[in-house]
Amino acid sequence: MTNETVKHKLRIFLSSKCGGKYEIVRKALEKLLYETGLIECYCFETEPGSAESLPSAYLDKIQLHQILLLIVDNEDNITNATLSEYRKAKEWRF
Repeated sequence: MTNETVKHKLRIFLSSKCGGKYEIVRKALEKLLYETGLIECYCFETEPGSAESLPSAYLDKIQLHQILLLIVDNEDNITNATLSEYRKAKEWRF
């Protein structure tokens, strides 16, 4: 399936703790999801720079997506930034 096949792709906001094993998992998952031709992923770290303040630069993007996919390892716990994204998504109503 090619990217041109689907007119209205599912938009996923992909989030996790930054760095280390999470960076590898996020990049691989973003690539796999993109290759389906059905999905557009948003990962803050791969987006171009912005003049917005850091929290609003990514938190405001949550409402533009249908799915918030959080990668959390119980061993490492959830970061405050990832928890903020989760809370923002819960506030948003379609």
